[in-house]
Amino acid sequence: MKKITIVFIVIDLIVIMVLSLMLGPLKNKIIKNNLNKHVLINSLYKDRDIIKTLASETKLKINSEIKEEPKKVEIAKSKINEYDIQILTPNEGNNDYKVMNLKIGGYDAFLVAIYDPTKVHAVTKETLGTTYGEKLTSMCNRYKGSVCINGGYFVDNGYGSGIPKGYVIENGKIRWSDGNYKTTKGSIIGITGDGKLKLLSKVTGEEALNAGIKDGIEFGPFLIVDGKVQDVAYNVVGGYTGAARSAIAQRRDGIMLFLVTNGYHGNGPTMGQLIDALVKYGAYNAANLDGGASASLVVKGNLINTPKNIYGTVVTGGRTVVDGFGLIVK
Repeated sequence: MKKITIVFIVIDLIVIMVLSLMLGPLKNKIIKNNLNKHVLINSLYKDRDIIKTLASETKLKINSEIKEEPKKVEIAKSKINEYDIQILTPNEGNNDYKVMNLKIGGYDAFLVAIYDPTKVHAVTKETLGTTYGEKLTSMCNRYKGSVCINGGYFVDNGYGSGIPKGYVIENGKIRWSDGNYKTTKGSIIGITGDGKLKLLSKVTGEEALNAGIKDGIEFGPFLIVDGKVQDVAYNVVGGYTGAARSAIAQRRDGIMLFLVTNGYHGNGPTMGQLIDALVKYGAYNAANLDGGASASLVVKGNLINTPKNIYGTVVTGGRTVVDGFGLIVK
């Protein structure tokens, strides 16, 4: 056999081995072992392959197609970015959620990625309409929640109360309404039975249930709707420039996001800064929750943010609230 023939055979074998490596079962291993080299990985594999691989240890059903969204939402980039990688790489031994520490507008913030949105449900005060509310730590403990975030507004008697404002929907039933659930309309932040975050404007409670809402509260403003930043919300200041903020969001791949920031009256991130952070982390739908001293995030039974009153004094254990959302892993 001629030497030149042997050389060509060797080259052919090398090409076959490389193609097998790129397309075969070792592909996933290559991606996982090179997350910090994502520029190189992007040049080898399609985004949807990367997302599926990074999420392989979670319980998600990742979309197989990545479609370009409105350019104002920066998650429309053609390549996976550092924020996606943070979200899509769970902490070892915890495929339920991941807590990330951020800075938003110079203030400490806490972002939680929840990998199975079907396990996010409403958490509420046991008896609504009473004089006093309940601290989120207590509420989350009653529901055996792993992670909980505060929800909507309530009648404020100076110390708060157990009387919600607007709708509260839990387990497919209307727990509270300020009027007739067939005629009274409101903006509802809802979660369907299959784990989709739906933002419904000017609907009755009955219409919300008919839309598949299983758990929800009335509050706002909506921050991002179907990938579009809401300009009105971007410029909302809630009566003052900065504050502690609280929000719920969902990415296109289904991952639910809880976001809470520190701050107090006149000091804290603006609504626009909150939206900018959510956009970076891929929020496709997002809504504002009650902020200020009510902004609370509980993880493993502990309040991890630092709520303060309008004077900047720490509210030990957080303010009492009436409802919220929680990751309930049974």
